[in-house]
Amino acid sequence: MYSESEGINKLRKGSLIFVLASIFVIVAFFVLLIPLMAVAHSPSAVSAVIGILIAYVIVDIIGGIVGIIALFNVRKGFGILKSLGRDVGIGYTGTTLVFIAIALSILGSLLTFVEGEAITIGGYNNSWLYNWNYS
Repeated sequence: MYSESEGINKLRKGSLIFVLASIFVIVAFFVLLIPLMAVAHSPSAVSAVIGILIAYVIVDIIGGIVGIIALFNVRKGFGILKSLGRDVGIGYTGTTLVFIAIALSILGSLLTFVEGEAITIGGYNNSWLYNWNYS
């Protein structure tokens, strides 16, 4: 049987890990994507652009995985408090929505890599996003 303090400790631990994961992804954005904008227009920098994109996708996926670990801690904390009769059902449901958001973030980072690869290798006019048929 769990106590209320264990549930609150799980919430606190999960929130701290989630903040650290967010900081990790924000730092990765500035450290990796700002140089990408600097070298993206040079025709001889294709390998540099691909390397920066691969590094960004890896760091973003690691941040997403750490975020999922934090989310499970928060969800477990809300579950403990809910089982003790506290009115925190909305928090338990909210963690499900955040889980969906993290999954979409990981998917978005993978699509960033795929589209960035298409732009750098084939040129902007050959990318699937540029040639999308809207009819």
